[in-house]
Amino acid sequence: MLWTAACLLAGCGRMMSLKQELQDYDQNVMRVQVELVAPDCSDCTIVVVITGPDGEAVSYRVFERGGSFDFMASRRAKGLFAFLDRNANLGFDGDELSARHTWPADGDTSAPVRLSLAPGAPGAAVATAQHLFALRNQVVAGVPVQLAKETRLGDARFSAENAALGVWQPLTFMRRELAGIYFLEPYSPHKTPVLFVHGIFGNPRDFEPLIAGLDREKYQPWVLYYPSGLELQVLGSGALTMLNRLWAEYRFQDLHLVAHSMGGLVTRAMLKTCHDAHGCGYVRSYTSISSPFGGMEAAHVGVAYAPVVVPVWRDLDPASPFLEGLFATPLPEGVPHHMMFGYLNTSTLSHASSDGTVPVASQLRPAAQAQASSVLGLDETHMSILAAKATSARLAEILAGADATRASR
Repeated sequence: MLWTAACLLAGCGRMMSLKQELQDYDQNVMRVQVELVAPDCSDCTIVVVITGPDGEAVSYRVFERGGSFDFMASRRAKGLFAFLDRNANLGFDGDELSARHTWPADGDTSAPVRLSLAPGAPGAAVATAQHLFALRNQVVAGVPVQLAKETRLGDARFSAENAALGVWQPLTFMRRELAGIYFLEPYSPHKTPVLFVHGIFGNPRDFEPLIAGLDREKYQPWVLYYPSGLELQVLGSGALTMLNRLWAEYRFQDLHLVAHSMGGLVTRAMLKTCHDAHGCGYVRSYTSISSPFGGMEAAHVGVAYAPVVVPVWRDLDPASPFLEGLFATPLPEGVPHHMMFGYLNTSTLSHASSDGTVPVASQLRPAAQAQASSVLGLDETHMSILAAKATSARLAEILAGADATRASR
């Protein structure tokens, strides 16, 4: 009966595809936990190179400073090489502090890896600037992403069909090279990036009204596009990896985050990692719109009864460990959180206080409000809030206020 009900709701084909996708994902991707020990260096970055069976570089991560991190890597990975990139050329120069780790032959990568950067670890052959730049679009080895690709919101890849693919077939979404951070205009060092982060089943087109209202003389819109069926911490970590790579390349000093619906959770997960690592010094503001900070009861039902569980459902369950720990740490220093929520419920099926999709109680989770710098409620639905003039006006105020604060320091 449960299988029949799930098939009716989501389609038997989708459920079978999801099951196969999750099996492939588990077989090809692993979580890596790393503790980086390095001296403080305000002008440096730490590059962690993921190496393959023959010691070759297959991917890399960029960090602003030492700390504890976790990220996803291909199960083909056999080791790590880290170095303190003192001259920011994204290449190991031989005399830079470094460390190397090789996993045991049995392939057990469950134990955290401690990398203490010191003189003498050989690595020039795998970590030249030429090698690493060639891997620029590899976030998880073998699965390319789009970084700084210039496009427009009308791009066919931002279709509703592809957005749904990211929920039911997240690995296929990535293998089709849809995921990434896209630019909607050529990069300018004189404009501040504003990164827009969509929610589950969403895509960058959702932000068209807000992007149209941006002052394009001051700001340049970037959009994150991701498979929204994956775990939220994985998505937050992936977003941070991409942002740090862009930061290492362009060295932008300021960036604003604007997130809708579940995108607010992805972004908050990213900022939690930033806080723990004392990173993301370039983030100036975080604006969430209609985000389910208290979770969704429908996700709990899906976890309890669906024959195949979309990974993100577990995190959206109101009782999930992810949500329990999301606000356990404060935001990074100097990053204000501005909350907007909707309360117009046009549904004929429920008269509960909500925006027609997310309950107001979830949007206004007390822990989220306690950390917020401002809270604004609008008489809008879950989607109409993105097109409301009041939303655009409030966002303009937030950006201007953050810029003024930055200028006064």
